[in-house]
Amino acid sequence: MSLDFNLTRIADYDSLCFEEVDGVREIKARTDAMIWSSMIVGIDKITSENCKEFYTRVAMYERIFGPLVRSYVDGVRNGIPCTLEHVQQHIGMSTNADNLTALQFDKQIMKRLRREVK
Repeated sequence: MSLDFNLTRIADYDSLCFEEVDGVREIKARTDAMIWSSMIVGIDKITSENCKEFYTRVAMYERIFGPLVRSYVDGVRNGIPCTLEHVQQHIGMSTNADNLTALQFDKQIMKRLRREVK
């Protein structure tokens, strides 16, 4: 299944979500991470009502596996953790990710952690 997404309901989405690189319009790294993390956290839309839960789940994932967004400075890789503000900036984003309850997410993240440790 492909991951489909819609960013047009995000306030000021054009400048928040896109940048021009060598004359090509590309999705910014933070927005790309938000799109893909919707599958990880099991929330298909970011709303004002669920943005804190979306952030909590991303923060849990990043504490275990490391930040989803990374930068390289002088050949050194640096993680840039997601913040609640990053999530709030993306209110209005939607994807076709499957939705998980908090309990389903917790169970899934523990399975991933167990696999990581083995």
